[in-house]
Amino acid sequence: MKKKGSLPTLLLAMLLLFTGCSFGRSEVTVHSVAGNVVECSDTNLVLSTSSAQYQFDLSAAEQMENGLSLSAGCQAVVYYTGDLSNQEAVPALRYQVTRPSAADQTVLAAGSTAQSQAVADLYNSMTLEQKVGQLILASYDASSAAQIAQTCHPAGFLLDSQDFAGKDAAVMAQELSAYQTLEGIGLWLGTEEEGGSVAPVSSNQGYRSSPFYSPQQIYTSQGMAGFDSDTKERCALLTSMGLNLNLAPVINVSTDPAEEIYSRTLGQDGDLTGQYVNDVVQASLASGVQPVLKYFPTYGTTQTNGIRVDDRTRDRLNETDVVTYHAGVDAGAQAVLLSHCIVNCLDDTAPASLSSSVIHQIRSNIGFDGVLIAEDVNQAGLESYCTGSMSPAVQAVVSGADLVIAGDPAAVYQQLYAAVEDGTITQQRLMEAVIRTLTWKQSAGLAAQAE
Repeated sequence: MKKKGSLPTLLLAMLLLFTGCSFGRSEVTVHSVAGNVVECSDTNLVLSTSSAQYQFDLSAAEQMENGLSLSAGCQAVVYYTGDLSNQEAVPALRYQVTRPSAADQTVLAAGSTAQSQAVADLYNSMTLEQKVGQLILASYDASSAAQIAQTCHPAGFLLDSQDFAGKDAAVMAQELSAYQTLEGIGLWLGTEEEGGSVAPVSSNQGYRSSPFYSPQQIYTSQGMAGFDSDTKERCALLTSMGLNLNLAPVINVSTDPAEEIYSRTLGQDGDLTGQYVNDVVQASLASGVQPVLKYFPTYGTTQTNGIRVDDRTRDRLNETDVVTYHAGVDAGAQAVLLSHCIVNCLDDTAPASLSSSVIHQIRSNIGFDGVLIAEDVNQAGLESYCTGSMSPAVQAVVSGADLVIAGDPAAVYQQLYAAVEDGTITQQRLMEAVIRTLTWKQSAGLAAQAE
């Protein structure tokens, strides 16, 4: 057990931190660095920041006590002297845990409320197979969905236009209800009914005489007042067939008709788009359909070899898509879709969905602790951005995504299960991701005791 810093010691630490301290002719400057704890023991700590990893020797370090314990997955700040560029472990003077790991968060929460205790109990009751399955949103295929549900235990299914063709709402509701009874843990059953050019449900005349209008069409004809009633009508159609999840609204800001995403956006500035996102999210939640904000951090403005790219500055992103993201989260959205877009100002080496740097931005700098979903990890071209032998699905989860959309769920399940077994996906990372998904499900009334 590490020695705890006494009051005089902490006062001296603060004096050293802010002023430095000189004894005779020798000056000692104390530095600090904050990040995520990757590994730790009584004598060693590996800290990961957005730009690098650093190793510290804790042999003579004191823990600045605040009731939180040091463990892999927590966030901490380390105080030290010397040069971090040295490849050897840097002696630490003191350290403090600033945020607990997911495991500690569960322990801290357990018993504090009936809801958090229920999530902890549910997680502990699940088999490893069920936990791995909760990392997947599977593409739906009526011919194989029952087998996928029983063997891969996915968090849910996503349906596209061909899945609705030739069926009315009652038939669809009967078909989908069967999957909710296969296991105790409820399923997300979703689609991406945006309206306009992306309307997989309402584009089938068996459900509606014409597709729902796009955001721009609604804004032009009715102004902001039109989004509440439009969203509620849309959600009523989805819930009538048993759907409880919608990958919408599109939060991205685009005022250039030449951009690919333009027709799917409001086509207005960040402030107006933020108001639109707020209205759609609130109306969705009031109607019993969970919204997913997309795309974070941006959709992209160009393409290179099939992968979207965005060259906007960080300041420009903060003025546009980050503003609308906050509007959606503040309105109650609990899930965000990570795009397969390389956002050069955040990470010019990998798509956001596979980038620990981008995910660090949304977790640590922006403060989102909800569910992060990676776009379809079976998309061609993603493999070239993966580290070592990792598949895109594994890379996404290792980097911090909680769910991955899987066009080939059976293959993705095998990849993820093998990665958990060999430790590529740690038990800590698995628990963190699944706890987030179960908490989200519980808020929607989908979490129950695992069978």
